[in-house]
Amino acid sequence: MTTGRHEGEAKVVERAMQDSAFRAQLMSDPKTAVAAETGWIIPTDVSIRVVEETADTFYLVIPFKAGASELSDEELEDVSGGARVRCPVETWSCKCTA
Repeated sequence: MTTGRHEGEAKVVERAMQDSAFRAQLMSDPKTAVAAETGWIIPTDVSIRVVEETADTFYLVIPFKAGASELSDEELEDVSGGARVRCPVETWSCKCTA
């Protein structure tokens, strides 16, 4: 089983801090580096942008939020009374592609 998004991100950052070759690959080919480190299946229409902080600049990433009128898949399942089934294949977004 692959890791969840937060755990995967932490794993990638930790490796990049310890392994300069991996860090270089992450900067030049992030999709390949992230997929190899996490086991995630990253869809071809998804891009990954890696930025490197400097001593005087840091970045705060605000995650994507669906429109206020849209319900998430989990919320739709809750209101429909559907049973949740854990997918055997996790992806970068933790949505099943199998």
